[in-house]
Amino acid sequence: SDEISFYLGKKMGWSVQVIPSAIMTAVCAGAYMQHLVTTPFLSTHNQPGMPFYRYANISNYQQTFDNSLIHELLDWKPELTVWETIDHIVEDFEKEQLKTRRS
Repeated sequence: SDEISFYLGKKMGWSVQVIPSAIMTAVCAGAYMQHLVTTPFLSTHNQPGMPFYRYANISNYQQTFDNSLIHELLDWKPELTVWETIDHIVEDFEKEQLKTRRS
């Protein structure tokens, strides 16, 4: 979600720009058209991974499902919130960056 993107950007000291949905829709449509035209002639359809048009389209969706049922069935809840998880990931990333710079 945009909220998570902005939080991560703030933690990393990055500037986060939101791309308007109309532009993302056009990018996805163009990428899909390119995929339709080029795939039959290239061996890219045999390559592992997700085609770019599908990857680019992910930003048009938000998580809307409710995890409470699985928490109830498994009697489990996450130990950390999304925000705490991002904090830990950023902290680990920064530690790795310092190690890389020193060596």
